[in-house]
Amino acid sequence: MVRDPSLEAIASSDTHIWHSFFGSPGSLNDINILDRSPLVNNIVNGGTLDAKYRLNGKQRHQGYLLADGIYPDWAVFVKTISNPKNAKEKLFSKLQESYRKDVERAFGIMTCIILHNMRVELKISTEQDHEQEEGDEQQDLEVENGSAGLNSVDALFQQYCSKRVKIKDTQESAALRHDLVDHAWQHFGCKS
Repeated sequence: MVRDPSLEAIASSDTHIWHSFFGSPGSLNDINILDRSPLVNNIVNGGTLDAKYRLNGKQRHQGYLLADGIYPDWAVFVKTISNPKNAKEKLFSKLQESYRKDVERAFGIMTCIILHNMRVELKISTEQDHEQEEGDEQQDLEVENGSAGLNSVDALFQQYCSKRVKIKDTQESAALRHDLVDHAWQHFGCKS
């Protein structure tokens, strides 16, 4: 049985798609695709989401992504509050869901572009003689074992594992969402 590939994507309110990753078909799903995600690996390696800002009087050093309910409670994901209990939580949920609609709009645009390109490619392929493209050249992987040595590789691996544990911190996820709820209330709550 072949399953559809999973999609991971990040888009901004202007429908700019910053990242997309279509997981391999098979045993991957929305949850375990995170373990193979180039985005998550990039975050762990310090490439993305490094940000310095103050939120609710606290200095923070890591950005975050708005996510839907299927994502785990990690320090880099902020999910909506499914059953908001007070005005502050209702306002936060309204704002968070509004921003998520921007991403859904970008997905719709991306889908139209993909379908258009598929149609164009199908038309071109039927008009041509179905020429075979040459395969990609494989690059040899070189393993450098020079001055860095095995201890350096072990240290890098330990650092990588430590960073993965840090971004999976559920308590930090809850604290971040709490601070965002308060921040949204301070900036928008009195006006509604």
